[in-house]
Amino acid sequence: MIVLVFILLLIICALLIAGEYLMGGVKIDVDNTKGNWSIGFIGGLQLLFICLKLGKVIKWSWIWVLSPLWISFLLLMAMAIIYIVANKRK
Repeated sequence: MIVLVFILLLIICALLIAGEYLMGGVKIDVDNTKGNWSIGFIGGLQLLFICLKLGKVIKWSWIWVLSPLWISFLLLMAMAIIYIVANKRK
């Protein structure tokens, strides 16, 4: 039973990650605007880590399973701080 759940999780993860490349991303019409939204590399990596954790393939703590989320957030904040500091010097 666990093997079946694990295989199902891997198939779902593979489809979600491959969907960006095969179908050009998920197109969503939000407030009558045309946008091309896709899961992206970080989102795909996040889903892969979560599926591997839930499938008991990796035994990492949840802080490391969710690391693509918080590392990308920290990088975004660092870039925002650098941008603000650079513009104040002008």
